[in-house]
Amino acid sequence: MSTTISRVGEGYAELPTRDSNPYTASGFSDIFRASEQTDTVDLDKIFDTAAELYDVPASLLKAIGKVESGFNPNAVSAAGAQGVMQLMPATAEGLGVDNPLDPVQNIMGGARMVANLLERYDGDVTTALAAYNAGIGNVAKYGGVPPFGETQAFISRVLGYYEGGNVTAGSVKAMNTEQRTVNSLGSGSGSGSAGLSGINAQLFALNLLAKLESGDEET
Repeated sequence: MSTTISRVGEGYAELPTRDSNPYTASGFSDIFRASEQTDTVDLDKIFDTAAELYDVPASLLKAIGKVESGFNPNAVSAAGAQGVMQLMPATAEGLGVDNPLDPVQNIMGGARMVANLLERYDGDVTTALAAYNAGIGNVAKYGGVPPFGETQAFISRVLGYYEGGNVTAGSVKAMNTEQRTVNSLGSGSGSGSAGLSGINAQLFALNLLAKLESGDEET
């Protein structure tokens, strides 16, 4: 398997409209409905939806999640990285992720970050992984993969899972609607979706579209 990905598009996805939204019948609509009706959420479906939205191979995203946290949404590293994709707080904030321990937000944020890194490095997976682990500054400083044992081991492990292409993320305990809403509103004033931003704005709108499609709109 090549370690270069031919990219199509800009890496950032605009919020889908009702007519163009590819996830009303599947993807996020199913994720939200399933998480509201059961105690679990399907991580594989989140990865697949994020991969389609951000034009990144699902197998690559799953490989990163496997190495970073073993798909544990509550994982917190000694350095403070959080969630399935181990996002640092400042990075998560920059990606629009308000609650890094919400697996939906975390995986979506991680996918957006990977997409941006692949754009930056012309689809070079190895360099993108180096930047994901060690930072863009270190990649620039060393003109490629930094001579850090941790980074080199990270790249090797992720590529191993990616090239194997047989990683399953499984299911985890779902966050309930109240948790997701509270963590999405932020500290700004106002009501409704006024406080939503970034990934949460997409999730809020997609959830609303799902409810409209199913006839569950609140009055």
